Amino acid sequence: MNRGTILLYGHTHNSAEDVYFQKCLAGMEENDCRHVGDKSIQAYNVGCMKPWIDYEPRSLKEIAENYQNIK
Repeated sequence: MNRGTILLYGHTHNSAEDVYFQKCLAGMEENDCRHVGDKSIQAYNVGCMKPWIDYEPRSLKEIAENYQNIK
């Protein structure tokens, strides 16, 4: 994660598992997890049912920019 890797994932919908995963990611950033290093964690739920995806293909740039706006 501290090398600029980007994780794109889906199929979690708006489930308890996705809520838990987001909570874990936030906790890692808040607690300066040693795996995060000096870069922010980049993990994006790109499930097509998400309102900001709206069943349309998106570029990596669009995903990163829009995800930060809705987070």
